[in-house]
Amino acid sequence: MQSKFLAVGSVVPWAEPGVGAVATQAYANPRYGPDGLGLLREGLGVVLIGQPNVGKSSLLNALAREVRGAVGPVPTTANATEFLLDQDGRPSVVLVDTPGLDGSAAVTEELLRQAERADLVLWVAAATQAARANDRSALDALRGQGAAQLARRPAPVLLALTHVDQLRPAADWAPPYDIATPSRPKAQAIRAAMDSVARILDLPVDKIVPVALPAGREPYNLDALWARIVLEMDEAKLVQLDRVRLSQPSFRVRELPQQLGEAGRLIIKGLLKS
Repeated sequence: MQSKFLAVGSVVPWAEPGVGAVATQAYANPRYGPDGLGLLREGLGVVLIGQPNVGKSSLLNALAREVRGAVGPVPTTANATEFLLDQDGRPSVVLVDTPGLDGSAAVTEELLRQAERADLVLWVAAATQAARANDRSALDALRGQGAAQLARRPAPVLLALTHVDQLRPAADWAPPYDIATPSRPKAQAIRAAMDSVARILDLPVDKIVPVALPAGREPYNLDALWARIVLEMDEAKLVQLDRVRLSQPSFRVRELPQQLGEAGRLIIKGLLKS
């Protein structure tokens, strides 16, 4: 395999079909190659966070294409539960479903514990819900934890905005909708909900993906959510590398600044399954 980075040389030494390739520049520690390839093979760690009754279980089931969690009006996730989502044509994901945010210290602490293990945070909020204080409080706690950990980068945050089919006019549900330049009333309502959540939670609007899982109908915008997850994979893999580097003896923290200063950055390229 020929690398486009001249300092790497003519061969990328660590690669696996269907998984990816890892190339370290000339002076980088060669131990990073096999370890980095192992990370690509492991799959992406995603933590699912949101208030009760915002559709977390329904979204999990839709992403998994089968029933993995209970769906109903009563919160059913008492403890964090881990699921492996491994589907043809999509990245492998280890998804951790967390208890619904209720403003309690215990749930916030559990959220922070699970986020510590995650490479990407998928926040779930309902477009029809006005109360977002618990979301903002937990998100601020997560940001504070990330800011305090100087040795590793924080996991990127995406937000799935659920129940957009229930926005007014409620009888109008005929997707697709143009959210970028909305002209139809439903599209305008969806975009207004996205802008409101972005402002309240201090998130870029392009990190918000509107979705809907109406009973008896096709899910709306799940492909767009998967596409947005894929766009975050490069950053998420670097988060994963940081996490493992700090937890395994083979990743020596003291060596890293010198390694990167001499050789440039570690290049990790993840390949999606064909």
